[in-house]
Amino acid sequence: MSEQALTGWIDRSPVAALIVDARSQVVAANVTVVELLESSAEDIMKQPFVQLLSRSGRMFYLGHILPSLQQHAAVDEIYLRLRTKAGQEIPVLLNATYHNTGGVDYYYFAMMPMQRRNILEDQLVEAKQEAEHALAAEREALAELERAKLELEKQQSELKRLNTRLEHLATTDPLTKLANRRAFEARLENNLSLVRRDSMGFSLLSLDLDHFKDINDRYGHDTGDKVLVAIGSLLASMFRTADLAARTGGEEFAVILSDADLSVALGIAERLRGSIEALEFDDFRVTASIGVTTAQSEDTREDLLRRADQALYKAKRASRNCVKYLTG
Repeated sequence: MSEQALTGWIDRSPVAALIVDARSQVVAANVTVVELLESSAEDIMKQPFVQLLSRSGRMFYLGHILPSLQQHAAVDEIYLRLRTKAGQEIPVLLNATYHNTGGVDYYYFAMMPMQRRNILEDQLVEAKQEAEHALAAEREALAELERAKLELEKQQSELKRLNTRLEHLATTDPLTKLANRRAFEARLENNLSLVRRDSMGFSLLSLDLDHFKDINDRYGHDTGDKVLVAIGSLLASMFRTADLAARTGGEEFAVILSDADLSVALGIAERLRGSIEALEFDDFRVTASIGVTTAQSEDTREDLLRRADQALYKAKRASRNCVKYLTG
C-alpha cells in the first residue's frame, strides 16, 4: 500500500487514526485524533507517538506493544491512555498493523475511545498518581494489567463456552439429543465431498417408525415422545463416532455410515431393525421400516436422499418392519 493510500485510509477512518514510522515518529494524523487530543496535526506530527501517551501508557507501549507489533505485525484490542495537549488522559482501545511502502516501514494505529466504566485502568491511574516511588508505581501498573489480562481471558473463556453451547443447541434435536436435520445435511455434504475427492464410500439409512401416528393418537403425545427418546438412545448407543445418527423429522431418522459398503450397511440396518422391535413398552410394540443406499461419486445430496427415501418406501410397501435397499 502506498503512502498516499495509507494517508487516504486514515482520512476515511471513522476512529482516531495515526501513521507512525519505524522510529515511532508520527507522520500522519486524521481529523478525529486531532480533535480527540485537542491539538493540531502539525503539533502531533512534531513528536514521537509515545509523547501522546500517559506515563503508564508509554511504559506499556515500549515494553509490550511495540515489541509485539514488530514480531507479529499486528496487535488487537489493547487498552491505552492518550494524553491531550492540556494533560487530560483519555482511555482508548488500540489496534495496530504493520505496512511496508517502498521499502519503508509504517505502522497504522486506530484508536477507539472507551467509556470510563469499561476501563479497569482507572484504578491504576489513581494509584500511580498517589505513588511516591516510581518502582512502586510501575509494579502496580503491571499488577493491574495482569488482572485485566486475567479478566479478559476469563471473559473469552466464558464466551467460547457459550458459543460451543449455542452451536450444540443449533445442531441437536432437543427431544432425542441426536443430531438435527441441519447437522445431518452438513455431514452429508461433507461425506459426499470425500467420496468425490478421495473415493471414501459411505452408506445412508433412512428410517421411519411404523404406525407412529396411531401410537400418538391412541396413547397421547407424551407416550409418543417417550418412544422417540427411546429410539434416540438406541441410535446413540449403536453407532461409532465416525457415523452420524440424526432425527430428520417427526418419526423419521437417518444414519450416515462412514466407510460402509452396501453389504455392511444392510447388516447394520437389520440389526437396528431388530433392536427397535425388541424395545419394551407397556401396551404396544414399535417397529421400523429402513431404506438403505450407498453413495456414488456422481451423487448430489438430493440424489442420495431421494434414493434412500425410495428404498424406505419399498420397505413400507413390503409390509413394513423390514429393510430394503436401492443402488445408484
